[in-house]
Amino acid sequence: MVSKKHKTITQRNYLRGVKVYDNGGRSMDRYTVVLPNGDVYGMSEHPNHPQGFNQYSGTIGMDEGYSIFNIELNNKRTDKSKLSAEVKQAIKERQT
Repeated sequence: MVSKKHKTITQRNYLRGVKVYDNGGRSMDRYTVVLPNGDVYGMSEHPNHPQGFNQYSGTIGMDEGYSIFNIELNNKRTDKSKLSAEVKQAIKERQT
């Protein structure tokens, strides 16, 4: 059983260790999200919308072609505090 204190800390810190890169809106999958475990997701500005995009893309170090270098080559790292509530919620859901 998860204690109330642990659950609150987990909910508050779900962005810790997450890296988010932004391609400036050049494509539907505007954001590249790298979770602390190395999983990579592509997300649109409205990832949970029926016409949005929120898809697993691979894992850093496990899938050919996925490295932080390749991601940073075409994208700028973005400030997570400036992400929309929708994108933050999608990131949180991908970690549970």
